[in-house]
Amino acid sequence: MLTRIFLDSSSERSEEGFTLIELLVVISIIALLIGILLPALGAARDSARQMACLSNLKQVSIATYTYTTTNDGYFPPYSETLYNNAKTSGIPYLSGNDKNSLSWAGLVSYLQDLDYNTFGCPCDDEVAGLIEDSVEGRINMGFEPRWARAYGASQRTSYGYNYLNIGWSRRYSTDKTTKNMAAKLVQLKSPSGTLLYGDATVSVNESASGTVGRGSPLLHDQQNNKFSRPWARHRNNGMSIGFCDGHVETYTVNDPEDPQSPYEDDCLGMMHASSGWLWDSNADNGVWER
Repeated sequence: MLTRIFLDSSSERSEEGFTLIELLVVISIIALLIGILLPALGAARDSARQMACLSNLKQVSIATYTYTTTNDGYFPPYSETLYNNAKTSGIPYLSGNDKNSLSWAGLVSYLQDLDYNTFGCPCDDEVAGLIEDSVEGRINMGFEPRWARAYGASQRTSYGYNYLNIGWSRRYSTDKTTKNMAAKLVQLKSPSGTLLYGDATVSVNESASGTVGRGSPLLHDQQNNKFSRPWARHRNNGMSIGFCDGHVETYTVNDPEDPQSPYEDDCLGMMHASSGWLWDSNADNGVWER
């Protein structure tokens, strides 16, 4: 009798709506599903960002390779100031504060007509706004839009250049003329094994001021607190790396909090010097040397 009364009573309530217990069960199921799905959605979003980063870096690397084919085999200098590239490459030569103001990113952007957004990693939250502000500022000042876009790429990029070995020759010469020249493609023993660009951030010293993780246009080939460095900004400590033949790969950093970790032998390795800046050709210099 009691059982029948309970069931009848429950049945009557169910016709009117959900009971408290049923609502709690539904809420618990929804919470469980959210707990399962959110990490998966986050991982999918991070993977999509990393794929976009690799796509951007591949475009920049291929554009740079194309640059060499139209500039007598030379890679872009890491800065116009090295040998007055603005006068010799067809880029409008400027005066005043903007004279020789394009970095390697600006040169590649201008000469290969590469959109400035390509120089930013989707995981580098700050870079897109900084580039866009620089572009709009120069356009508002009356500069040619193409040059303004190149200027924006020069001011901020997520990808650092292997400047000491590719964009400069200080590792390979003490002669005042040749040490300021960029590398030539024919000088590379293994273009597919030589780092061109990679995810980069500011130096350890700059990071202390709160800019850690922000992109930097240069990559130093040794750990040094004064210079910008490789940076694992992707999931699972991933770092996007572009090579001199145009292909890209993802490298994994063991400890992203340790500035030395990207330079370990099982990652990028590091450049060894025999004396001063000159490289040690007998050492294992990782992916850095020509």
